[in-house]
Amino acid sequence: MEIKPFLVEEWMNQYEVGARYNIAETCVDSVSLDELFQLTGEDKEAFLSSLCARRLTYGDIFGQPAFLEGICQLYRDLRPEQVIPTHGAAGANHHLFCSLVEPGDKVISVLPTYQQLYSIPDSLGAQVELLPLSPDNGFLPDLARLEELARGGVKLICLNNPNNPTGALMSQEMLEEIVAIARRHGAYILCDEVYRHLTQEEGYCPSIVDLYEKGISVSSMSKVFSLAGIRLGWIASRDPQVLERCLIHRDYDLISCGMLDETVAALALKHGDKLLAQVRWPHPVSRSPGGTPAIWAFCCRMVEPPGLQILLDRHLEEHPPALGHLGQAPPPGCQPA
Repeated sequence: MEIKPFLVEEWMNQYEVGARYNIAETCVDSVSLDELFQLTGEDKEAFLSSLCARRLTYGDIFGQPAFLEGICQLYRDLRPEQVIPTHGAAGANHHLFCSLVEPGDKVISVLPTYQQLYSIPDSLGAQVELLPLSPDNGFLPDLARLEELARGGVKLICLNNPNNPTGALMSQEMLEEIVAIARRHGAYILCDEVYRHLTQEEGYCPSIVDLYEKGISVSSMSKVFSLAGIRLGWIASRDPQVLERCLIHRDYDLISCGMLDETVAALALKHGDKLLAQVRWPHPVSRSPGGTPAIWAFCCRMVEPPGLQILLDRHLEEHPPALGHLGQAPPPGCQPA
C-alpha cells in the first residue's frame, strides 16, 4: 500500500524533542504516575503492589472492564461492548479505515484536519472529496457544499470536532444537520474527538455517537487526559456492522492492548472529572480581546535569547488564514519565522 508522507508528523519528529519551548505541543501537559496519584488521591502503594503481582498475559482481549466502563462515562448511554480499545487515536483511525473503506468508496473529509482522515482512505483506493474550511465561516463546514459532495452516494464523512488545527467547535445543532445529510445518503460519520472536553465551555459536549446511529467516535487518553505515554485510544459506535468489522480486523493486527496501560487508564478515567478540571484554563485567550496580543508578546519574549528555537505548528505554514482567525496580525517584530 502506497501512502503519502505524513508531513506534520515528520516535521515534529525532527524538531520537537530538541525544542526549548514547544508551542506546537498537541497534548495537555503530560503527567507522571506520581502526579496522577496526587490528582486522584488513590493509594499508590496498593495500586503498584496489585499491578506488579499480575502475570503479563494478553490481558482482557476486548478491553479491561474498568477501562471500558470509564470510557462509557464520557458518552450518553454507551455500553462497554460498543467500545473497541486501540493503540491511540491514530491506531483507531487507521483501524477504522482499513475495516470499512474499500476501493471506489466515496469518502468526504474536512480540510484542514489531521492528515489521516484523507490520506489513509486515499491510499486504500477511495474517492476522497475534500470539504474546505474557511475563516470566513469560522472554519466550520459549509453544509450546502457538503450536500453537493454527498450527491451520488457517500460511504463515510470524516469530521474533527473540535477541529485540529483551528480549534473550531461545531455546535450540537450543526452536528445534527450533518447527521441529517448523512442519514439521507446512508453514510457513516467518523468524528475524531480527541480534543472533546477541551472547549472551555461548561456542560456536556455532545459526541457524534450520542446523535447518530451510524456515528463513530474516535478518541484517546493522549490529549485532554495527559497520558500519551500509555498509547491508548478507542473506537466507539452503536452500529453493529462497524463493531463486527473492526473486531474481525482487530484479530489480525492488534489482538489486545497492553494490560498495564489499560490499568493506568482505568484509574485515570475513574477520576476523569479531576483530570478534566485541571485542563480548563481559567482565562482562555481565545475568548479575550487581549488574548492574541498576549500570545504574540509571549512569543516575542521567548525568542529574545539568541539562538532559541521555537516550534510553530506546520499547519500555520500550510494554512496561513488560520493566523487571521485569531483576530489580529502580529505586532511589528513578532512575525513568525
